[in-house]
Amino acid sequence: MPPILRVAVTAPLARAVRMVVHPSLATASLTPAVPLSVNERLHLHEMLGRYFSGLPTPVGGVAGVPYGPVWPLDTHTLAHWRSHLIAALAGRRFDYLHAPSPETAADLLAKEHETG
Repeated sequence: MPPILRVAVTAPLARAVRMVVHPSLATASLTPAVPLSVNERLHLHEMLGRYFSGLPTPVGGVAGVPYGPVWPLDTHTLAHWRSHLIAALAGRRFDYLHAPSPETAADLLAKEHETG
């Protein structure tokens, strides 16, 4: 197995927040997601894989015309590093935030930070 990329970190990651902001949500909520479920781990692998590979979401372009082929950038080494990153996230505070607006989401995070 290839070595994991080591990066010097000056401050450890204290918290991860997965946000959903949509006007159809009636109230805001902040819910702990630890321990991460198998589905959440798979979802993180998919999202991070798309991000690292540069895959657009959605894949369609202007007026539904596809952007064309997207060459995969994911490699075995990158997949291994992604697994390491998700394991690190699973060991930290991980919350789901749902809010009807960005302002409500920010207010909820600020309130949670103040109260601990």
